[in-house]
Amino acid sequence: MYLSLRLTRMLMPIVQPIVIFAKGTVFLSQEFLQAIIDSIPQRIAVIEYSGRIVYVNKMWNRFAEESGLTGVSDWSQFNYLDVCQGAEEDASDVTVAGNGIRAVIFGRQSTFEMEYPCPDARGTRWFQMTASVLEWSGEPRIIISHLDITDRMQAERDALEMAYFDMLTGLPNRRRFDDFSQKLWRRHRRSGERLAILMIDLDEFKAINDSYGHVAGDACLQRIGEILSEVIHRPDDIAARFGGDEFVLALGGTGREAAQVFAEQIIAELASKRINYTSGTIDPPAVSIGITTAIPSAVTSLAACFREADNALYEAKAEAGSYWAVAKEDDDGGAESERAG
Repeated sequence: MYLSLRLTRMLMPIVQPIVIFAKGTVFLSQEFLQAIIDSIPQRIAVIEYSGRIVYVNKMWNRFAEESGLTGVSDWSQFNYLDVCQGAEEDASDVTVAGNGIRAVIFGRQSTFEMEYPCPDARGTRWFQMTASVLEWSGEPRIIISHLDITDRMQAERDALEMAYFDMLTGLPNRRRFDDFSQKLWRRHRRSGERLAILMIDLDEFKAINDSYGHVAGDACLQRIGEILSEVIHRPDDIAARFGGDEFVLALGGTGREAAQVFAEQIIAELASKRINYTSGTIDPPAVSIGITTAIPSAVTSLAACFREADNALYEAKAEAGSYWAVAKEDDDGGAESERAG
């Protein structure tokens, strides 16, 4: 009750007097005001400038229980800033929160906002935290709220996947690949490391669609997507669907021999089993792979590497039947073809 009375006094200057019209009677209800504060979705705490918690609403208590902190009846024993300080060594989000609240307290900014993940038994939820000065005539206070934005974050992730990932194979799309490969190129230009580009094309893909239908063709694309996802493990590697039946890999820190190993592994994995689709199974298609490697420099370009890999791909396709071809490194010109398996 004490906290409820303090909250009422604190909020009166900023919440215009709430009146209830009932059968012609006008009256102010503290119970009604408390019900409003407890019904809003934000988890709210009010703290002194020292950090001591002086009020929490009903949603805050629920938030604490969901986070494993149960049975708290007196929140004044907790200091919000001390909790942030104690967790700073192993929780960067808490560090940011504590520093942001202090910035509001010391007048460096009027409001602090941040978004952060919160793992619990149900998974990971996302919250938006806001801290601002409580506008009232009494002792200085900071009001802190936490709003659950999990649904919004999921919608943003879904939109991001649609923008940067291929829905059929689950691989990054060309837009995502272009962003990644350009950054990879710049990093390798600074480090002087060699990188590899592999262009991949399914042979006779149109014939599969014509003979077995697009469902079978989609199954082939999904299978190659699975294989590429399995062979990519390092942070400087990416596999993407370039469009249609074309795929591409960019492999950081990879020379010619290592790139050839990747190509052979892809071809072997694809040939290892028949592909299931809704009407049965089909033999896996042959695949052609063009390879180029380069050390990024002022006289080389990513676009030139793509052209070399594309030319090597056509060399491989000319052999008809699961070949890879590698462009000669540096200025040797031409390409060498070899059948895998």
